[in-house]
Amino acid sequence: MRRIISFLLVITIILTMSTPNVSANTSIGLKDLLINGKEHWAKVYIDKLIDQLIIAGYPDGTFKPENNVEVDSYIKMVVSALGNNFENGKDYYSNEFNTYRRAITREEAAKLIVQALETLEQLPSAEEINKYKSVVPDYAKISVKYSQHALTAYATGMITGDPKGNFKPTDNLSRAEAATVIMRLLDKSLRKPIPVQEDTATLPELLKSDDEVWGREDIFHLTLAGAYSVKDGKISFNEEGKYKNYVLDNKLNPNISDQVYKATKVLIDSNHYVLTTYMKDEKPRVFVNYAKSSGYAFNDALFFGYMFFEKEPYNARSDGKEPKFSDKVYIILSLDRLWRTPDPNSWSTPYYEAKLKHSLMAIFGEVEGEDIYDYVYGSYIDKRKNPQKYVDKNFTKTFTTVKVDFPNDDGSGLTFCFSKVGD
Repeated sequence: MRRIISFLLVITIILTMSTPNVSANTSIGLKDLLINGKEHWAKVYIDKLIDQLIIAGYPDGTFKPENNVEVDSYIKMVVSALGNNFENGKDYYSNEFNTYRRAITREEAAKLIVQALETLEQLPSAEEINKYKSVVPDYAKISVKYSQHALTAYATGMITGDPKGNFKPTDNLSRAEAATVIMRLLDKSLRKPIPVQEDTATLPELLKSDDEVWGREDIFHLTLAGAYSVKDGKISFNEEGKYKNYVLDNKLNPNISDQVYKATKVLIDSNHYVLTTYMKDEKPRVFVNYAKSSGYAFNDALFFGYMFFEKEPYNARSDGKEPKFSDKVYIILSLDRLWRTPDPNSWSTPYYEAKLKHSLMAIFGEVEGEDIYDYVYGSYIDKRKNPQKYVDKNFTKTFTTVKVDFPNDDGSGLTFCFSKVGD
């Protein structure tokens, strides 16, 4: 039992627990759990937890089930459910929170309950847990530091989300919901793991024929189609007076032609502009940029864009002055924004999230591409919300075959450098 306490505990604080008390030992007298003869949906759970002295009501004879549960109260529930005598005013330690007198978020609550569950039983494997990415519609909105705990909560049936399966990570947990989660910790039969169906589908855009995409009448309004040609799933570049039907050299990156072709194909749609161009200079490279219109694209006002190096890699190690970065970067992603609303607190729109995700899956394969997307999108949202956390810091993450270097700076855009694992 000390394991869960020691995990939560690092900084000493003196805390008078905020969990309220009533004179009754059961919830029979709690007037807001039985209204007009109708029981609150969580009453049976609240009854049992009050009987076990894990939770209590308020002095006015209410439980206030829809009120938010505060951090300190939730920690007491979890630790008490594990069999510890957690007295009011008792010292305890935690480096997880900077304040305990606030409502806990659902993603924070998921982490604590999963840590508690881990002390009681074997958790599912990482492979099984990751399958739940397809079950949680708003998975990309979960903070990176809590994402695996949220997936584990779904995989074990500790948390099931709203009726549509959304986790709503930054929403607060109500006292009734907290009681339900604690009961699921104590009683395995109450857990509701959601079955996962294996996703073997191919990106629908890639199933379209070349003629369906590049043969449409408005293609020249959607992309700079005259700068390249597509035939039998292959892309080649043209520039009048210089080269015609130029096929990309694949010595540096054997997949460059296929990646450029697929990235362009999945991004083309009726309301945006995809600027795919080849620059043959001292460091030949291909640009695939996604923008609202051609005017935005040609003025570098992008949602995001890729740079594929053809013959000579980009040296992120020396340019970023970061020893852990790669000197053989073959693709760079520049991410500016994923939203089109004036709301300063809104940093993404589902449509543009999907476009970024599909392009990464087209480039790196559906499984690894989705994992890379989760990392890229999570970093993007986290930096937008917590910019100070990223000042003067660089990051590196390694996937199965791809290494991602994130050379952070003070600019509004984000840059992700991709190299091969081992290079």
